[in-house]
Amino acid sequence: MFRSIKSDSQIADPVDSDSSRIADLVSNQQWHELRTLIGSSDPTIFLDHLFSSSSGADILLRYFRWSETELKASHGLDRRVRVILSLADERNHDEVRSEVRSIVSDGRHTIPSIFHSISVASARAPRGRSASIVADAIVSEFATGSKTGLAVEALDRAGDYGIPLSTRGCNPLLHALVRERRISAIESVYRKMISRRIAPDVVTFNMVINGLCKARKLRRASDLVEDMKARGLSPSIVTYNTLIDGHCTSGSDSRMFKVEALLNEMVSKGISPNVVTFNILIDGYCKDQNTATAAKLFEQMKGQDLPPNETTFNSLIDGFCKTGDVKQAMKLREEMESLNLKPNVVTYNALMHGLCKKERVAEAMELFDEMKAKGLAPNVITYNTLIDGHCRCGAIEHAIALRESMVESGIEPSISTYTCLMNLDFTKGDLEAVERALDEMAEKGLKANVVTYNVLIGGVCKNRSAGKALGLLEEMAGMGLRPNRISYNDTVTKFMCNKYVLHG
Repeated sequence: MFRSIKSDSQIADPVDSDSSRIADLVSNQQWHELRTLIGSSDPTIFLDHLFSSSSGADILLRYFRWSETELKASHGLDRRVRVILSLADERNHDEVRSEVRSIVSDGRHTIPSIFHSISVASARAPRGRSASIVADAIVSEFATGSKTGLAVEALDRAGDYGIPLSTRGCNPLLHALVRERRISAIESVYRKMISRRIAPDVVTFNMVINGLCKARKLRRASDLVEDMKARGLSPSIVTYNTLIDGHCTSGSDSRMFKVEALLNEMVSKGISPNVVTFNILIDGYCKDQNTATAAKLFEQMKGQDLPPNETTFNSLIDGFCKTGDVKQAMKLREEMESLNLKPNVVTYNALMHGLCKKERVAEAMELFDEMKAKGLAPNVITYNTLIDGHCRCGAIEHAIALRESMVESGIEPSISTYTCLMNLDFTKGDLEAVERALDEMAEKGLKANVVTYNVLIGGVCKNRSAGKALGLLEEMAGMGLRPNRISYNDTVTKFMCNKYVLHG
């Protein structure tokens, strides 16, 4: 019997009847009998025995996991990879991913060592597509685990070993890179896919186009759509939504003309706009201060039985508030609630901003109290909006109280908070308060933006400090910030002229 075999070398070359005995014990989960059979022997020898007997992947995996857990066996990376490749041979993708995930989360093995093990195991017996399945899983697991650097390294190493990858590995990597906005890496991965003849699918193109649109590389994104068509792939609703959103947020003067052209092209190809399309369009027109067109799209959306959601209403409410039509914004809020859609922090922030612009600060504070009563936590935008509203009305005490409440709530003042308070300090002529605010900003590592510099320049000009104003303009340029119209407003221009030209 097998138990009487003494040496490891004899165990390593058993007769077929012994292989069946071990496999049966594993298959029937007779772990006590198997533990007795193994005795004080090395459990790894029994795994090698199962490998040599061509046992199925399920048997290999069960024994591997049991012996590591119950016998504290350490089978090593090479044997684990052989088990994973056996699972891939049988196209057991779920278990392949599970085992690869264990390797990735373990963190003990380098990318080169993992691929070396794949190469060694593949050399023992031709694996066909199995090595590719495992390599795809490795790239995918590193990517989904937010280890994109290692995922890219795995992609490169697979190429070094001549292991073909597919979109199963490359698409999750592209998705992770888009999420991290690593645009150059996205383009690099796409180029590698093309050079290695890894056929991109519609999802691949959509993700690369998304990354390019986020980077405002709209011409390159459009070129990619043409590449997509040349490969016999048709742009999907996701493709068009991505391009439309890219143009809506591009800041280009002609952006909405391009948006209309894309929408017409989409419809001409038989692709109907969905809720996402309408939300993008409505938000785009609202940001373009064209609330009339946004409202028409809203009615068209409802006419096509596409239910508006919180995003739809928030875009419209924000758009009408920014154009000064708070009354219409309030009506939209009522309609929103009538559809059992609950206003969220974004909704309240938009309404409070609209009211504060109209100097209806008391009403804005009522909304502030209402949102808190509903269990909605104010954020930094909420506080900045209300602080700015009180500053516009000259209510410095209330503005300071709000700032203190903000800090007590665990919300750190942002650059916008400080900018607003400094503007009020300049109005009061309290230059010491401005200096204190600047010191606080420096301590917190907050860097002034163009709006901050505009406030500072305007403030020092009011206090007839021409030299400081000029110094701020130079400092601004040194930080890579481009002065705008407000930076060079009439006050600065006239004051500089009077100081330096008329008085030499």
